[in-house]
Amino acid sequence: MKNTLFICFFVFKAVQEQQKMIEDLKTQNQNLQKQIDELKALIKK
Repeated sequence: MKNTLFICFFVFKAVQEQQKMIEDLKTQNQNLQKQIDELKALIKK
């Protein structure tokens, strides 16, 4: 039982870290998309 709780704790922490990475990547993607849209607008002028 103790080993199972220990493993669950590390799995939970790993999922938390992955979620943080996903959120960071989403933010980065949004920023890059904004830059792309701005560059497209400049090209159209």
